[in-house]
Amino acid sequence: MPEVISREQSEGRTSLFVTVEGVTFHALDWGGDGAPLLLVHGGRRTGRSWNAVARRLRNDFRVIALDTRGHGESDGPETGYRAREGAQDMAGIVEELDLPPHYIMSHSYGGAISGLYATNHPDRVLGMVMIEPVPEGPAHWVRVNVLNEDLTEKPGPGRRNSWVSLEDLKRRLESNNMTSVWTQEALEDVLNEETIVLPDGRAEAAWSLNSYNMEEMATDEFMLIDGADRLTMPVLIVVAEENNLLESHQRPLAQALPRGEFLVMPDVGHAIYMQVPDETANIARSFLLSSRD
Repeated sequence: MPEVISREQSEGRTSLFVTVEGVTFHALDWGGDGAPLLLVHGGRRTGRSWNAVARRLRNDFRVIALDTRGHGESDGPETGYRAREGAQDMAGIVEELDLPPHYIMSHSYGGAISGLYATNHPDRVLGMVMIEPVPEGPAHWVRVNVLNEDLTEKPGPGRRNSWVSLEDLKRRLESNNMTSVWTQEALEDVLNEETIVLPDGRAEAAWSLNSYNMEEMATDEFMLIDGADRLTMPVLIVVAEENNLLESHQRPLAQALPRGEFLVMPDVGHAIYMQVPDETANIARSFLLSSRD
């Protein structure tokens, strides 16, 4: 019988586990000899959603993709999901991994977490790329139809994380406007590495329903622009041209940064890094490596 080679073995990846304040977190270490580059996903994704980008950057950085609280292989306790708590988690993970100064690339709500982390620890961060960052809360949860204007829960199917089968999930991803634009590589990574197939054949996304804590969402108070003056490292904000916060929030945030740059990308959706991983990796490589000069 031929030897079965796992994806971790075949791609030279290592799972790291650290415990911070009683919560165990997972990070996928892609190796590499460069400075660490931490990849921080948004809500309802995992560190493995960055696989396509990580494959393209591992020769330039030591790429480490984090699973935030309640996502991927990290623990999913009932509480602790506000952005500021995520930033504290991130600080603890960095300390437990004993990482030297590092770069960060983040997406969506991961931008809120990493932005607040960098605000509190600017000496640790060499440079940062923020893709479609969530600029404030709890207004974010109102905009994405999770909360009403009065911050009460809005009824709806937003917390679903299981499907009849893997094929059912695949059909859903291929037909949904937001996910059908992902590359085949990204789609396969979602199905193979971000999805758990249960004994009865049901497919379950690798994130905990606990991450949808309505009470915490309603009190998730932060504004990235308030700490912009403390983000003294080079920061690139990448936004889709169709982002409805482009002029009201994203551009003003970039302009408030001491060393901020702003890039608007046409013909892309929210998950830019899963739609155009080649371009995303090239943008990050060029910006981050030039920022060290």
